[in-house]
Amino acid sequence: MKFCHRSKFHAVQLLLGLIVPMADLHADQVEWLYEVWQPVNSRSDYAIQSAIRQAFSVVLMRVSGLKTLPDTETIREAASRANRTVLQRRFEFKTTDSPPASEQLHVVIEFDRDEINRLMYQLDLPLWSADRPSVLMWLTHDNGEDVERISANQTNQLVQSIRARAKERGIDMELPRWDIEDMRIVAPTEILSVPWVSVESASKIYAKDIVIASSIEPLLVDESMFQISIRTRGREVETYARGGEIGPVMIEIIDKIVDDIAAKFAVTDNETASLAISVSGIDSIRDYFSLDRYLLDWEFIESLQLVHIKGSTLRLIVHTASPMDKFLLHIERHQQLVPITDENGNLVTSRHGEVEFDWIGTPQ
Repeated sequence: MKFCHRSKFHAVQLLLGLIVPMADLHADQVEWLYEVWQPVNSRSDYAIQSAIRQAFSVVLMRVSGLKTLPDTETIREAASRANRTVLQRRFEFKTTDSPPASEQLHVVIEFDRDEINRLMYQLDLPLWSADRPSVLMWLTHDNGEDVERISANQTNQLVQSIRARAKERGIDMELPRWDIEDMRIVAPTEILSVPWVSVESASKIYAKDIVIASSIEPLLVDESMFQISIRTRGREVETYARGGEIGPVMIEIIDKIVDDIAAKFAVTDNETASLAISVSGIDSIRDYFSLDRYLLDWEFIESLQLVHIKGSTLRLIVHTASPMDKFLLHIERHQQLVPITDENGNLVTSRHGEVEFDWIGTPQ
């Protein structure tokens, strides 16, 4: 019996870069997750260091999936040393979203992914993989006179704030165009009432993982309040009331959507555990290296231990902070490592108690 312990942070990756091109892996990675554009008023060292600390908080919020970070001494200390986690920075000018349009100087800060992920464990924060579901949000606003379609074609401050908040929370969120074809299938006034299959039909062209329909309208009993309704596949329309301006209400909708997704996918237990799995379909050394790289590319997997090889089947110990249910949630989106189930849909385990998987591999 052979044993091999492979760590993502400490082991040399054994020719994987030559054998398995990065382009073949995780097409849904949020590429900008560890990069933050922070506005600055000057190129002074004081302005840069202040921007780095603010950007550090943003990247922790993105990677943890939390709406706000805990106010702890350890996080404050880490922020004071945030410069150590920066890979590179540069200056760029960017046109401001709010009128009048002007060129605002930004420092673009790229943080070290491995350093940030390691910090999440040290700071006892959740860890949400950069491989995240993309979101399409159908959104309407009843202003009392008309039902406004919130579309991708708009460039007003409201739409800009929606996009900015989604990015601040680390989600690839798109608004529909609400063009003639969209409206032929889903009218703005019917977004909460049409059969869900119609919403999904209109959404196919956008090719997003999660589809959400939401509306904001004045509360009938108190027009100073908004009634917010959110609808997703397989769930009843959820309705609640909020006061205030329309902008913060929209931001609250984004936060609620992201909170729900993060609760499903973020790993909150920072104590490393071990998952025993058995993987069939490993027919060559290339398959082995592909599986190895596929698993270690997940942020919440610390290392792999090869227990045994027999024919085309591997037995592995996966050292991870993720429980089995969240491990399955992540991998099922790619259909590269597929759990084997019986006729009742239950997971099949080997005689050694390992959950059995079949390695399909990277799509050609």
